[in-house]
Amino acid sequence: MIDNQEQKRIKRFPFGVGCLHFGIKYTKPRKFKAESYVEDLRKTLNAIDAVSDVNINYEPIHKIQNEEFELSEKPPKMDDGSVFPLLSIIDFNFKVFVPSRIQADIMGEDESTFETESEHFMVTNMYPYHGPVTFVEPIDSTEATSPSNSVVVIREYLERQINEKDLPLFLDFTGPSPFHADFFVEEGKSKDEKKGDFHSIITEQIGYDHVALNIPKCKNQSEWESSKSYLYYLLSNELGLYYQIRREQIAQSNQWENIETAINQIVRPSTVKNFVYRFFIKIRKRSRIRKLFHEIALFRSKLLSFDYWLESSYRNIYKSGSEEVFLKILLDSEKADLYKFPTSDALDIVNFEEERATKTFEFKGWLIAAAFGSLITWIAQFLVCSTPSSSVF
Repeated sequence: MIDNQEQKRIKRFPFGVGCLHFGIKYTKPRKFKAESYVEDLRKTLNAIDAVSDVNINYEPIHKIQNEEFELSEKPPKMDDGSVFPLLSIIDFNFKVFVPSRIQADIMGEDESTFETESEHFMVTNMYPYHGPVTFVEPIDSTEATSPSNSVVVIREYLERQINEKDLPLFLDFTGPSPFHADFFVEEGKSKDEKKGDFHSIITEQIGYDHVALNIPKCKNQSEWESSKSYLYYLLSNELGLYYQIRREQIAQSNQWENIETAINQIVRPSTVKNFVYRFFIKIRKRSRIRKLFHEIALFRSKLLSFDYWLESSYRNIYKSGSEEVFLKILLDSEKADLYKFPTSDALDIVNFEEERATKTFEFKGWLIAAAFGSLITWIAQFLVCSTPSSSVF
């Protein structure tokens, strides 16, 4: 029998989406197995007083039950485009209690205007093929809740708590966290004959979009939990791809920034007045130009690989027809808005600088050769003129 409070939750519940991950703090080079990371994760979560009901599901199949990771240097963060360690099969959830006064401090707002409408949160982290996805549900919230704010609260609160303690893991995340949409699940409200019991209605709007998700009508708590878990599973595939795209774009932007810096160095005019120094600077510039050609070519190659990966991943989710999908319109928008790096323009600049450097080098080489030739000629003439003439008797 479901009480009134649970019945209310089943009828409708909100949640926000993010991409949180617990990374390993680097201390020294070492190898470790997945099981030790799971224990560190459990230790980290249980060390936070406001966290309760920690449940970690890690059941590796036989081939990967001994999966091992190597930590040879400080691992990259997700802002660098990577997730480490990325376990093959894991998900976990836990509850967090965050008082309103702390939420207000985190968000920089007054308690009376704060929009999570709850002090209790259920956090679920899932790891689909493309990487972590986090669902944050404000428990027993009102109709006025803003579930995306819940993601901000949990992200900032966990980060504060973990940083204050000597723990083996730290909180990492990929932006945007929160995902730019508020999600609201309604149980058994309507059935779409084409889409079935599980479907979505997305309302694009200023700020955060509104995503209404329909799940089948549940007879009891067990059915409710099953539908909720299945919904999270389906959403995590699409959201995992979305956040992997974001990580790839972050990595590309970082690489492109290095290329832009190198281009600025070769186009910047030299302020050195000494002729000899300027000559050697030109020689070094030609070496930088050759390196830039290689870096731009490598960057273009990575972009081609990314395009192929993206199209393949997109087809696997949206064109296979094997499972329900909800967020295609949002993923299509993300694909359309991907930044196009001006590699052709960069190559034009580098080519121009190479031609100019080559002409300058050849001209100055000709001047040096001419000057050296003139010097040799003058020395020869001087020696001839300064040699005493022989007298003939």
